[in-house]
Amino acid sequence: MDKINPKTVAKYIGNHLDTPNALDKLTQVLMRYNQHKSLSDDFVSQMLKELNIYKAKSAMGVLPQSFSEKSAKNLYLSLIKAKDLSQSS
Repeated sequence: MDKINPKTVAKYIGNHLDTPNALDKLTQVLMRYNQHKSLSDDFVSQMLKELNIYKAKSAMGVLPQSFSEKSAKNLYLSLIKAKDLSQSS
């Protein structure tokens, strides 16, 4: 079975940035691609383009609502916790 192109996945997520769980979805995909450097790089590059497009289209030039400071902080803390757990195993 062929793998889904990471740029296509990023475009899909880019089209759904207004959903309340967009940051969570983006993070889940990134964590999966993180095991493969080239896939991760392609995904991140395209996702940054999608976020810039979103910002340009929004009236105030802001990121999606799910990308709030609180959500970003919670994501960061969960990533640190996951990293600590993986290193202690």
